[in-house]
Amino acid sequence: MRLSKARRSAATRFGVAPSTAVHWVKRFQQTGDRRALPQGGDYRSQDIEAHAHFILTLVADRKDTTLAEIVNRLNADKAFSCAQSIV
Repeated sequence: MRLSKARRSAATRFGVAPSTAVHWVKRFQQTGDRRALPQGGDYRSQDIEAHAHFILTLVADRKDTTLAEIVNRLNADKAFSCAQSIV
């Protein structure tokens, strides 16, 4: 019970859920690793990169190609679904 209280106290101090502290301690006990696991990140760029040649060819053929047109062509020609983004 005392160990559980310590984890809850640490969770409160660092502004995380008590379950997070429990998971961190469990991971440390199993692996000895204290580093944080990677968070977030890029999960889809490899999907679009697979079509890089196709996209670059579209742009090279018509310099004023819009992002919406590229998205539509990817969907129509490559059956690749993606969202238009301005970020």
